[in-house]
Amino acid sequence: MKDIIRQLTEAFGPSGYETEVTDLIKTMVEEHVDEIETDVLGNLIAVKRPLRWGRKLCSPPTPTKSAW
Repeated sequence: MKDIIRQLTEAFGPSGYETEVTDLIKTMVEEHVDEIETDVLGNLIAVKRPLRWGRKLCSPPTPTKSAW
């Protein structure tokens, strides 16, 4: 885990030039996902489909006292 964090923090990726970081993340996750693509804005989109379709759990955000 420390090695992954080190690689990500050492990658060159200032605003507008995130390609190196995107490529690094892509190589890290491509063997674990079913589909991976980069959109026209440079966002990396990775999709992992479940092995079997079953029940889905949705956890909506819980309001806090500060939200009331």
